[in-house]
Amino acid sequence: SDTPFPPIVLEPERSAPRATIIFLHGMGCAPRLYQTRLTASLVDHGFRLLLPRAPSGDHSAWYSFLSLDRRQDEPCEGRDRSRQVVEDLLQAEAEARPGVPIFLGGHSQGGAMALYSGLHWPHSPRHIVGIFCMSGYVPMVTNAAEDRAVDGFEVQHTDIPVFMMHGEEDTNVLPVWAQAG
Repeated sequence: SDTPFPPIVLEPERSAPRATIIFLHGMGCAPRLYQTRLTASLVDHGFRLLLPRAPSGDHSAWYSFLSLDRRQDEPCEGRDRSRQVVEDLLQAEAEARPGVPIFLGGHSQGGAMALYSGLHWPHSPRHIVGIFCMSGYVPMVTNAAEDRAVDGFEVQHTDIPVFMMHGEEDTNVLPVWAQAG
């Protein structure tokens, strides 16, 4: 993996994991900020939780961008490096725990990376049972609903369930940006 720090790993104490959840943090956040809330609500209910750090220099962003509102020409520098980190983590988890389902998701930019990485993962989707995105979007996609290959993004797996949620009053990532991709 390209990231110098291993993810925070939280294991259920009383049983084997029901599933693994790989949760990608939002831009400007550290994985530990999500640790307490997710531990109480997920790990205590039998889920294994992996909280990786972004591979950027300061580990706060999965990729850099200029603007969210004009994404069609957005370069998203570092996006593919981050996708490789996520894919490596998915592969390692699938190999280490065969038969344990994996949910991939995140918040904001982490949710964007979850969508991009999970739907773009070139391997069999059988290990990924779902992708979730909270207040995120697909990076560099202008109209994914009409075309499977837009701006260099091609959905590899159309059979993975995707759940997107977004606050109607989110002022950081506008709901219209999520709807566009």
